[in-house]
Amino acid sequence: MGDASIEFCGGTHVSRTGEIGYFLLKKNLLPELGIAVLKVCVVLL
Repeated sequence: MGDASIEFCGGTHVSRTGEIGYFLLKKNLLPELGIAVLKVCVVLL
């Protein structure tokens, strides 16, 4: 699989980025490890 992502994701998905209105980055959970695990709030259009 090479560089494919294998983690579980339980979030909501959109078909295209244009469906996302505004978003607020709440927290990067693992910055000290150089890993971006982001917690965000979004407004779908």
